[in-house]
Amino acid sequence: MWPVLVIVALLALWGAGLYWRWQQVGVQGPQIYAAKRETGELGAHVSESAFLAAYRQHEGPRAETHVYAAGLIVGLGLAPFVWAFNTVWRALWRANGAPPVYETGTMIHTFLVFIAILAFIFLTGYIAMRRYYRAPAGNLRRAVEQLNKSA
Repeated sequence: MWPVLVIVALLALWGAGLYWRWQQVGVQGPQIYAAKRETGELGAHVSESAFLAAYRQHEGPRAETHVYAAGLIVGLGLAPFVWAFNTVWRALWRANGAPPVYETGTMIHTFLVFIAILAFIFLTGYIAMRRYYRAPAGNLRRAVEQLNKSA
């Protein structure tokens, strides 16, 4: 039981660190807005809320958030996935007359559990990275240029 608690604790620490990074983006945003207004990089028509939304999108830890979400899904979902796989395996095994070569715990079963775990991890990573790259963060400098032009 203690390995599960260690995994949950590590995921919680990772999530807390990520939460802190998002909070820092929220704290630094108004300071950067004020600095860019002082230097003249931002036009007078650019609202603070528009800048903060662009700043959060371009400077927030988006990649880390997607990786954390995938890690959380794998960390908490792997045991139920293996349970479901074994349940389906046993049901199919019984439906086919319970041949001893396919019994739970045999080499073929263990190999296919390993392949299923790899597929689960790779599919979760693929989905997370696909969602991340669907809307790339871009560049804050370009976002500021667009904000200056949009009035």
